[in-house]
Amino acid sequence: MMVINLTTTEEGFISASYAKYIIQAKMYIEGIVEKHDIIGAIFGQLDGLLPSSMDLQELQRIGKIDRINVKVSHREGKTDAKIIVPCNMTKLEVAVLAAALESIDRVGPSKAETSIIRIEDIRKIKKENIVKRAAEILRRWDDIVAPENADILKRIEEEAKKSKIIMVGPEKLPAGPGIKTSDEIIVVEGRADVVNLLKHGFDAVIAVEGTHIPKTIIDLSKRKVVTAFVDGDRSGLLILKELLQVADVDYIARAPKGKEVQYLSLKEIKRALSRRIPAENLKIDIEKALSLFDETSESQKETKIEEKKTDEDVNKNNAQKPLLRYMRKLLGTEKFLLLDSKYSKILSGKISKLPELIKKVDKKDRMILLVDGKVSSELLDNIKDTGIILVVGRDIDNKIVGKTKIKVESIETLKDRKT
Repeated sequence: MMVINLTTTEEGFISASYAKYIIQAKMYIEGIVEKHDIIGAIFGQLDGLLPSSMDLQELQRIGKIDRINVKVSHREGKTDAKIIVPCNMTKLEVAVLAAALESIDRVGPSKAETSIIRIEDIRKIKKENIVKRAAEILRRWDDIVAPENADILKRIEEEAKKSKIIMVGPEKLPAGPGIKTSDEIIVVEGRADVVNLLKHGFDAVIAVEGTHIPKTIIDLSKRKVVTAFVDGDRSGLLILKELLQVADVDYIARAPKGKEVQYLSLKEIKRALSRRIPAENLKIDIEKALSLFDETSESQKETKIEEKKTDEDVNKNNAQKPLLRYMRKLLGTEKFLLLDSKYSKILSGKISKLPELIKKVDKKDRMILLVDGKVSSELLDNIKDTGIILVVGRDIDNKIVGKTKIKVESIETLKDRKT
């Protein structure tokens, strides 16, 4: 018989390391018998009872059954035995063998009763041991993994994040890779701000690197929706003033008072960006408007600033209307842009995909649709009952003028409209 490595289980059984299953049985004999008597009874009584392909001696010879192990104890002239049979067979063959073992009713001259205790799947036990051991390794991770190795891993992670930074424009401005493909970008003050935003998953970001606004930033602001994200200190205010004078900024976000963008946590970044306000609101008194970040909610901010606006102020500062600014950026792209009532972006894409994409948008009141194309009856049919109240296009099909409940405008008529 082939040599098999054996191990002892917690219950005293002997098991083969290669076995898939272990049959455990108990036997009660009305008389004193020994191990060899019980093993002899198993081979003798099962001979001819099992299919020819399951002859026990042949199964042992080819390694499908290991040595049958028996543990006996004697009490008051009776014998109790525990039997273990390691098997490397199919589930069907194991079930047949287990049923056959229960048919053994004599050992020598003594009556016997045999019953199966359990059939163990060794692979399942091994998997459970792996899980327990893995959990133990994790609990002792700091002891197993040397602290210096952990430091190296941390440094590698930080360097990998830094490696995402790309250089944009002739000024070599630090930016995230998303700056090239995203329709919306975040403009921050310095390289450290870019690194922090990249670390937290914001890759459409670029730094101005100083109070002088580079031409690359100015050019990007003409094509993309720009959010200026500045520090909550005096330097942030100075950069914001310069940005608003030379670049086409759409929204303003500010770090909490006294904090810098490079040190913000993910939660603080998300909160600051969610509280951004339209740049139009800062055209009058930037410093006073920014103070509202620390004093009021977004809706209160807009109300207070709007109360102080006058047509004369807006004209004096040559403030562009938000919808007109969006439309100018759409021209030539063959895309659409869906906005909410506060001019925040909900959805954008190719005009050809509008019928498909609009179905996936949750219906909201007072939405606005901008398209780089003609506003036609077919377009209006596609957005019927979606909550859109205004559609602005490059031009308007004359056939629909005065025949639709949805307000329609062209970029030309928009120039004369107060938004």
